Amino acid sequence: AITHNNKLLVWGNAPIDELLNPVELRELLSAGYSKVITGLPATGFTLIPENIYSDEQVKNFARFLNVQADESVFVQQLDSENRIVYKVATNPAEAGDVFGLENTVFGAKGWIKAVAGSNPSDDTLYADISGNRVFFLYYSYGKLRYFNRFEFNNTDELSYYAVLVTDQLKMQPKRTSICLSGELEKGDANTTRLAEFFAGVDSTNLSILQLPNEVEPHHILSLAALALCG
Repeated sequence: AITHNNKLLVWGNAPIDELLNPVELRELLSAGYSKVITGLPATGFTLIPENIYSDEQVKNFARFLNVQADESVFVQQLDSENRIVYKVATNPAEAGDVFGLENTVFGAKGWIKAVAGSNPSDDTLYADISGNRVFFLYYSYGKLRYFNRFEFNNTDELSYYAVLVTDQLKMQPKRTSICLSGELEKGDANTTRLAEFFAGVDSTNLSILQLPNEVEPHHILSLAALALCG
Protein backbone atom coordinates (compact mmCIF):
# COMPACT_ATOMS: atom_id res chain seq x y z
CA ALA A 1 0.00 0.00 0.00
CA ILE A 2 1.25 3.48 -0.87
CA THR A 3 -0.17 6.50 0.92
CA HIS A 4 0.21 10.26 0.81
CA ASN A 5 -1.20 12.72 3.36
CA ASN A 6 -3.15 9.88 4.95
CA LYS A 7 -4.80 9.00 1.63
CA LEU A 8 -4.52 5.59 -0.02
CA LEU A 9 -3.02 5.92 -3.49
CA VAL A 10 -2.24 2.34 -4.50
CA TRP A 11 -2.70 -1.07 -2.97
CA GLY A 12 -2.62 -4.67 -4.14
CA ASN A 13 -1.10 -8.12 -3.78
CA ALA A 14 2.10 -9.44 -5.31
CA PRO A 15 4.38 -12.47 -4.85
CA ILE A 16 6.88 -11.96 -2.05
CA ASP A 17 9.68 -12.61 -4.57
CA GLU A 18 8.84 -9.20 -6.05
CA LEU A 19 10.57 -7.67 -3.02
CA LEU A 20 13.72 -9.72 -3.60
CA ASN A 21 13.78 -9.63 -7.41
CA PRO A 22 11.30 -6.96 -8.53
CA VAL A 23 9.96 -7.09 -12.06
CA GLU A 24 6.40 -5.74 -12.18
CA LEU A 25 6.95 -3.54 -9.11
CA ARG A 26 10.49 -2.39 -9.88
CA GLU A 27 9.49 1.26 -10.35
CA LEU A 28 7.29 1.36 -7.24
CA LEU A 29 9.81 -0.37 -5.01
CA SER A 30 12.73 1.78 -6.12
CA ALA A 31 10.95 5.09 -5.46
CA GLY A 32 12.08 7.26 -2.56
CA TYR A 33 9.58 7.12 0.30
CA SER A 34 9.69 9.22 3.45
CA LYS A 35 8.73 6.18 5.52
CA VAL A 36 8.45 2.45 4.90
CA ILE A 37 6.83 -0.03 7.29
CA THR A 38 7.05 -3.74 6.56
CA GLY A 39 4.78 -6.23 8.30
CA LEU A 40 6.43 -9.63 8.65
CA PRO A 41 4.22 -12.74 8.44
CA ALA A 42 5.02 -14.87 11.47
CA THR A 43 5.13 -18.65 11.32
CA GLY A 44 4.67 -18.75 15.10
CA PHE A 45 4.51 -16.39 18.05
CA THR A 46 4.05 -16.14 21.80
CA LEU A 47 3.03 -13.24 24.01
CA ILE A 48 5.16 -12.40 27.05
CA PRO A 49 3.79 -10.06 29.75
CA GLU A 50 5.97 -6.98 30.04
CA ASN A 51 6.41 -7.47 33.79
CA ILE A 52 8.22 -10.80 33.31
CA TYR A 53 10.06 -10.03 30.06
CA SER A 54 13.84 -9.61 29.99
CA ASP A 55 16.28 -9.56 27.08
CA GLU A 56 18.35 -12.24 28.81
CA GLN A 57 15.42 -14.67 28.62
CA VAL A 58 14.67 -14.28 24.90
CA LYS A 59 16.29 -17.61 24.00
CA ASN A 60 14.18 -19.35 26.61
CA PHE A 61 11.02 -17.68 25.36
CA ALA A 62 11.91 -18.68 21.78
CA ARG A 63 11.97 -22.34 22.80
CA PHE A 64 8.19 -22.23 22.93
CA LEU A 65 8.23 -21.61 19.18
CA ASN A 66 10.18 -24.70 18.07
CA VAL A 67 12.38 -22.55 15.82
CA GLN A 68 13.71 -24.29 12.72
CA ALA A 69 17.05 -23.75 10.96
CA ASP A 70 15.40 -21.69 8.20
CA GLU A 71 13.56 -19.35 10.59
CA SER A 72 14.59 -16.13 12.31
CA VAL A 73 13.35 -14.89 15.69
CA PHE A 74 12.21 -11.31 16.35
CA VAL A 75 11.06 -9.56 19.52
CA GLN A 76 8.89 -6.48 19.68
CA GLN A 77 6.77 -4.57 22.14
CA LEU A 78 3.17 -5.19 21.16
CA ASP A 79 1.53 -2.79 23.60
CA SER A 80 2.27 -1.33 27.02
CA GLU A 81 1.70 -4.67 28.74
CA ASN A 82 2.97 -7.29 26.28
CA ARG A 83 6.00 -8.24 24.21
CA ILE A 84 5.65 -10.57 21.28
CA VAL A 85 8.35 -13.10 20.38
CA TYR A 86 7.81 -14.42 16.87
CA LYS A 87 9.55 -16.40 14.17
CA VAL A 88 9.65 -15.70 10.44
CA ALA A 89 10.66 -17.94 7.55
CA THR A 90 13.90 -17.05 5.76
CA ASN A 91 12.33 -15.79 2.52
CA PRO A 92 9.97 -13.23 4.13
CA ALA A 93 12.72 -12.13 6.53
CA GLU A 94 15.06 -11.52 3.61
CA ALA A 95 12.31 -9.66 1.76
CA GLY A 96 11.71 -7.52 4.83
CA ASP A 97 15.38 -6.62 4.89
CA VAL A 98 14.98 -4.89 1.52
CA PHE A 99 13.73 -1.81 3.38
CA GLY A 100 15.76 -2.52 6.51
CA LEU A 101 14.89 -4.88 9.33
CA GLU A 102 14.66 -1.88 11.65
CA ASN A 103 11.52 -0.91 9.68
CA THR A 104 9.81 -4.27 10.17
CA VAL A 105 7.03 -5.08 12.62
CA PHE A 106 5.00 -8.12 13.56
CA GLY A 107 2.55 -8.44 10.67
CA ALA A 108 -0.66 -8.12 12.70
CA LYS A 109 0.58 -5.35 14.99
CA GLY A 110 -1.19 -2.58 13.08
CA TRP A 111 -4.51 -4.44 13.16
CA ILE A 112 -4.14 -4.99 16.90
CA LYS A 113 -3.39 -1.29 17.46
CA ALA A 114 -6.35 -0.29 15.30
CA VAL A 115 -8.77 -2.48 17.25
CA ALA A 116 -7.29 -1.40 20.58
CA GLY A 117 -7.83 2.25 19.67
CA SER A 118 -11.46 1.74 18.62
CA ASN A 119 -12.85 1.25 22.14
CA PRO A 120 -13.38 -2.51 21.62
CA SER A 121 -16.51 -3.99 23.13
CA ASP A 122 -16.40 -6.66 25.86
CA ASP A 123 -18.98 -8.75 24.01
CA THR A 124 -17.24 -8.68 20.63
CA LEU A 125 -14.63 -11.03 19.20
CA TYR A 126 -12.48 -9.52 16.44
CA ALA A 127 -11.25 -11.64 13.55
CA ASP A 128 -9.05 -10.96 10.53
CA ILE A 129 -9.06 -13.46 7.66
CA SER A 130 -6.20 -13.86 5.18
CA GLY A 131 -6.35 -16.86 2.87
CA ASN A 132 -6.79 -19.90 5.10
CA ARG A 133 -5.56 -18.12 8.23
CA VAL A 134 -7.60 -16.28 10.80
CA PHE A 135 -6.45 -14.13 13.72
CA PHE A 136 -8.75 -13.77 16.72
CA LEU A 137 -8.46 -10.83 19.09
CA TYR A 138 -10.39 -10.02 22.25
CA TYR A 139 -10.31 -7.07 24.63
CA SER A 140 -11.95 -6.76 28.03
CA TYR A 141 -12.03 -3.48 29.95
CA GLY A 142 -9.65 -2.08 27.35
CA LYS A 143 -6.97 -4.73 27.94
CA LEU A 144 -5.76 -7.43 25.57
CA ARG A 145 -7.10 -10.75 26.87
CA TYR A 146 -6.72 -13.07 23.89
CA PHE A 147 -4.77 -13.19 20.63
CA ASN A 148 -4.16 -16.26 18.50
CA ARG A 149 -4.09 -17.56 14.96
CA PHE A 150 -5.55 -20.68 13.35
CA GLU A 151 -5.46 -22.27 9.92
CA PHE A 152 -8.75 -23.49 8.48
CA ASN A 153 -9.75 -25.35 5.32
CA ASN A 154 -13.48 -24.66 5.15
CA THR A 155 -16.32 -22.71 6.72
CA ASP A 156 -16.99 -25.39 9.33
CA GLU A 157 -13.40 -25.25 10.61
CA LEU A 158 -13.51 -21.46 10.77
CA SER A 159 -16.71 -21.61 12.82
CA TYR A 160 -15.25 -24.33 15.03
CA TYR A 161 -12.23 -22.21 15.92
CA ALA A 162 -14.39 -19.17 16.56
CA VAL A 163 -16.57 -21.15 18.96
CA LEU A 164 -13.47 -22.70 20.54
CA VAL A 165 -12.08 -19.23 21.27
CA THR A 166 -15.30 -18.07 22.91
CA ASP A 167 -15.30 -21.25 24.99
CA GLN A 168 -11.74 -20.55 26.15
CA LEU A 169 -12.84 -17.04 27.10
CA LYS A 170 -15.89 -18.45 28.92
CA MET A 171 -18.19 -16.52 26.62
CA GLN A 172 -21.42 -17.70 25.00
CA PRO A 173 -21.50 -17.48 21.17
CA LYS A 174 -25.19 -16.54 21.16
CA ARG A 175 -24.32 -13.53 23.30
CA THR A 176 -21.18 -12.66 21.37
CA SER A 177 -20.71 -10.70 18.14
CA ILE A 178 -17.88 -11.16 15.65
CA CYS A 179 -16.37 -8.17 13.88
CA LEU A 180 -14.56 -9.30 10.72
CA SER A 181 -11.90 -7.82 8.49
CA GLY A 182 -9.75 -9.14 5.67
CA GLU A 183 -10.68 -11.44 2.82
CA LEU A 184 -14.44 -11.69 3.13
CA GLU A 185 -17.63 -10.37 1.66
CA LYS A 186 -20.90 -9.69 3.41
CA GLY A 187 -23.11 -12.73 3.03
CA ASP A 188 -20.34 -15.04 1.81
CA ALA A 189 -20.05 -18.67 2.98
CA ASN A 190 -17.85 -17.84 5.97
CA THR A 191 -20.01 -15.04 7.35
CA THR A 192 -23.21 -17.01 6.73
CA ARG A 193 -21.88 -20.03 8.62
CA LEU A 194 -20.61 -17.92 11.52
CA ALA A 195 -24.01 -16.26 11.78
CA GLU A 196 -25.52 -19.64 12.69
CA PHE A 197 -23.54 -19.66 15.94
CA PHE A 198 -23.07 -16.03 16.97
CA ALA A 199 -25.37 -13.20 18.00
CA GLY A 200 -24.06 -10.98 15.26
CA VAL A 201 -21.54 -11.13 12.43
CA ASP A 202 -20.47 -8.02 10.59
CA SER A 203 -17.49 -6.52 8.78
CA THR A 204 -15.62 -3.65 10.37
CA ASN A 205 -16.12 -0.08 9.23
CA LEU A 206 -12.93 1.02 10.97
CA SER A 207 -10.91 3.11 8.54
CA ILE A 208 -7.30 4.16 9.14
CA LEU A 209 -6.79 5.96 5.83
CA GLN A 210 -8.92 8.02 3.49
CA LEU A 211 -10.03 5.40 0.97
CA PRO A 212 -11.35 5.57 -2.59
CA ASN A 213 -15.07 4.80 -2.79
CA GLU A 214 -14.43 1.42 -4.38
CA VAL A 215 -12.28 0.17 -1.49
CA GLU A 216 -14.10 -1.32 1.50
CA PRO A 217 -12.45 -0.54 4.88
CA HIS A 218 -12.53 -4.18 6.03
CA HIS A 219 -10.60 -5.36 2.98
CA ILE A 220 -7.53 -3.26 3.72
CA LEU A 221 -7.66 -2.75 7.49
CA SER A 222 -4.70 -4.96 8.49
CA LEU A 223 -2.51 -3.47 5.75
CA ALA A 224 -3.59 0.15 6.22
CA ALA A 225 -3.16 -0.16 9.98
CA LEU A 226 0.59 -0.66 9.53
CA ALA A 227 0.58 3.14 9.24
CA LEU A 228 -0.02 3.17 13.00
CA CYS A 229 3.30 1.39 13.61
CA GLY A 230 5.69 4.09 12.42
